[in-house]
Amino acid sequence: MASDAADARIRTGARRRTLLSFATFGWRGIAAEVQRAGEGRIVSIDAAPAHEVALVLGARVRNGRATAVLEDRVLTAIELVKQDKAKRLLLSGLDDELAAMREILGAHAIAPESLIWDPQGLHTFESIHNAHTLGHHELLIVSQAFHLPRSLFLADRLGLKAVGVSADRRPYANARKFAQRETFSSVLAYWMTR
Repeated sequence: MASDAADARIRTGARRRTLLSFATFGWRGIAAEVQRAGEGRIVSIDAAPAHEVALVLGARVRNGRATAVLEDRVLTAIELVKQDKAKRLLLSGLDDELAAMREILGAHAIAPESLIWDPQGLHTFESIHNAHTLGHHELLIVSQAFHLPRSLFLADRLGLKAVGVSADRRPYANARKFAQRETFSSVLAYWMTR
């Protein structure tokens, strides 16, 4: 993994290019390219191909508890294990996100030896990069449909073969906000991998 100083330079440069993209209206084509990465590669639990590992991406926690988005990602991952679609789960996120994931997993009979913990998953980019660093080159990525195209784009750019599994188990109150944020994040992901 890049040193902290090198990572900070990459992220700062990517943010500058992202802001410039929005200032010059170049963001539309970039965001569309990132979104195309999800075409034909986002499936339901039942349609998911069997893989050794499913990467579960972290999401916000409120007052120490998983939000609906995070809870649905973990419940979807549990179903993948129960249906033999994934042998192991790679859970990536910040400490509070991992603690919330542990709480959800504790209520289900998932063998502890099938869980891999990545406490360095600060953002989607780091989570996918860390999966590659850990030696996982083919995997399922578990997240919501609004987030999966960017996740798959990053996986492609980082040399992983991935399929997205939709964790949309209910409507989300902040769906419009998520979609707006995803536009900026998609442009940032593009510049993070250039």
